[in-house]
Amino acid sequence: MRRSGWLLLDNDGSYNGYFDWCPRHLRVGPWSPLAPTFLCAAVLTACAFKPVSLGSDGPAAPALGSTWWWIHGCVGLWGVAINVHMVQRYTAAPVFATYTGWAWHLLTLRALLSCTASALRATLGPDSVATYATGYVAEVLRFPALVNASTTFAVWNAVLLPLFAFMHSDREKRSQFLAWNNSFGMVNVHVLNLPLALAVTALGGIEAGVRPLLHIDLWYAYAVSLVYGLFYLLVLDRLGVHLYPILSPRSHACVVVYGLILALMYGCWRGWNASLCEHAAVR
Repeated sequence: MRRSGWLLLDNDGSYNGYFDWCPRHLRVGPWSPLAPTFLCAAVLTACAFKPVSLGSDGPAAPALGSTWWWIHGCVGLWGVAINVHMVQRYTAAPVFATYTGWAWHLLTLRALLSCTASALRATLGPDSVATYATGYVAEVLRFPALVNASTTFAVWNAVLLPLFAFMHSDREKRSQFLAWNNSFGMVNVHVLNLPLALAVTALGGIEAGVRPLLHIDLWYAYAVSLVYGLFYLLVLDRLGVHLYPILSPRSHACVVVYGLILALMYGCWRGWNASLCEHAAVR
């Protein structure tokens, strides 16, 4: 077995043999020319069409000591606790490499930074650089945290879970898979992630630092997803880690998948924004 110029390890595109189940033509070989074309176009488009700012009001955050401030703080600490639990049980690699782990980290950071911004605003004042920077990063992560949690919740529970359960024809293996799916950590990152994300990004009105989603929120979600996509294709792929074979750049169909991801993100932005505006109107 000879290492190719692209692969960093002599593993035939399968890290420790864990991904032998993935078809070899999706693991080894040249990329479809459509893949780098799409990626370059995505990067150039993101650079060309970045909106100016979050608006005149700047970053928002729940009032220090309010109910929603405590909710943000509790969600952030819970997110850290689940991360520690998952690392102890599965090691750090899958926790930090998977899209599910990525989504959970965004949710945790959003909650902690929003909570911290409120504390800094009360102690250092609203004009403090630390206050503004922390609050701004929290706002940058707001829609990325929401869209990643929504995607993880919907895709896993509606598509992947039934598919994987069906793939295990052996009753014992199916039972083992379902037991793993129903474990404490998996329930948190696949089921509780969405209500927790809603609690720190969309619920509570003005008191919770909620504002309508702007075009720049969509841009931030695109940018964050692009960062993960580049990490997946330029780092994990070279190591032979193929968590999501449909993202393989060796298939011409990859551009359809990439395009659908962007379209779903836009649809999520429109849908959640409509819900937020309707909620604001009722209030």
